[in-house]
Amino acid sequence: MLGEGKSTTATNLALTLAETGFTVCLVEGDLRRPRVMDYMGLEGAAGLTEVLVGRAEVEDVMQPYVTNMRVIGCGQIPPNPSELLGSNAMSQLMERLANEFDYVIIDGPPMMAVTDSAILSTIADGTIVVVGVGIVRRDELQRTLNDLDRVGGNVVGLVANRLPVKGPDAYRQAYEEYRETVEAHAPQRRSRSARSRRRRARNVADST
Repeated sequence: MLGEGKSTTATNLALTLAETGFTVCLVEGDLRRPRVMDYMGLEGAAGLTEVLVGRAEVEDVMQPYVTNMRVIGCGQIPPNPSELLGSNAMSQLMERLANEFDYVIIDGPPMMAVTDSAILSTIADGTIVVVGVGIVRRDELQRTLNDLDRVGGNVVGLVANRLPVKGPDAYRQAYEEYRETVEAHAPQRRSRSARSRRRRARNVADST
């Protein structure tokens, strides 16, 4: 859902990796309601959309942010986001970036709203699900995990965002709720063949 902090989580993860010495490319993969470029104060007139439709080269739209970190914004919002994200051009671009950077972080749109992030999970080595505590119900989280599992997405972790800070054991209560949901989901996970390890990792930050 909207407002769970997926874009800020993706951005902070990219910044943290860059600060520890890894080379990182942050890709604004939400082609419907992009937020990353606004958060970072970068130019967003041209970006991923233009690269995927052949109107620009990736070098022309990739912007430096801090040492070791580059950012590719959404660019113009296209009429067919799901089609572009599932295209051969997207797969080829991610393969190229994975060979050039230690980590590629893709900020995808909310899973509960559209299928775009499920599509992105199929071309990523791992998917991180951002969960807004108090925003997402447990059955919605379970449905999201099931949807990702169905398409072969490899969920490598959950980020519990907006944890309550007041009341006795507020953090513990929220953590236990989502731990139980993940553990209930774990036996349903199918075994997967090992993915190519020519690069360190590609991660998608999703939101339910």
